[in-house]
Amino acid sequence: MANGFIRIVKRNIISQLFILSTILTSGLVMNVIQLLLHILIKPFNKRLFHTLMYYANWTWLSQCVFIADYWSNSELIIHCKKETLDKVGKEHHFGLMNHCYEIDWLIAWLLLEKFECLGSGKGFVKNVIKYIPICGWFFWLSEHIFLQRSFVKDKDKIEERMNDILQYSDNSCTVMTAEGTRFTKEKHEASVVAHVYIERIPISEVEPTQDYLNKLYQKKDELQESFFKYGKFCEGIKQTPIEGIRIKPRFYVAVNTFLWSALNLSFIIYHVTRMILAGQFIYLVLISGGVFGLFYMMMQNIISHSKVKKGSNYGKN
Repeated sequence: MANGFIRIVKRNIISQLFILSTILTSGLVMNVIQLLLHILIKPFNKRLFHTLMYYANWTWLSQCVFIADYWSNSELIIHCKKETLDKVGKEHHFGLMNHCYEIDWLIAWLLLEKFECLGSGKGFVKNVIKYIPICGWFFWLSEHIFLQRSFVKDKDKIEERMNDILQYSDNSCTVMTAEGTRFTKEKHEASVVAHVYIERIPISEVEPTQDYLNKLYQKKDELQESFFKYGKFCEGIKQTPIEGIRIKPRFYVAVNTFLWSALNLSFIIYHVTRMILAGQFIYLVLISGGVFGLFYMMMQNIISHSKVKKGSNYGKN
């Protein structure tokens, strides 16, 4: 009975829009806080700026993690060696990911949250994203790396930002997806469960060449094809199997989301009650419809910018 009610609530458009409104309104609050940090803290104390920005980033991004961990009951299974697991989140990382599905960005956030470095995570983002209200502003103020996707234009910016990130006192993880490496099928049936394979490569072993990158992604493709065919990453390439690891969601993620939801609900109830007592029913209907319509359009806009097919044709040939 209770499970059936919960399923109905989760599938209801009103509850979905409420969750979205909480994320967007809290995002707007974070935009203001981020801007103040840039103006009042960063010019005088960069270390304090990065520490405070860590928590500003975490409190917003963890709401998206909540949707995957608690709302959708998704499960993340991590495949990696024990020595790799012990180091993730405890040093600076540069993550090179495949871009196969529309929600790869959410999987990246899930991973960072599991290893307690979500607040310091950075990503390479296409430049158009920073013009999206709230979400794009958030990433811009969080100092993510926005690219024109032209090496001539982006080379200096990448070097400058990476050098800056490596100076952070806290460990960080910078994530990117190389162009031209996306899964070619337009649709692929995927289960509720996400499997992620992690391999740690010491920076001393990395070769800064196109050939090295190509070979790295050839191995990634082999691992992926092995999983699709055998249900195991290492089966098809004759490597020693690595058992999947399940890391439970952190309780803080739920608490953070519930606090923001309670704050948002209190704000809504207060203003709705005032309008009802004032007899402004027509205004209430018009404003409610307009706000929900705006949130719905913003949700569709965010989804459209995350689609794999929206990527550039760089590297296609």
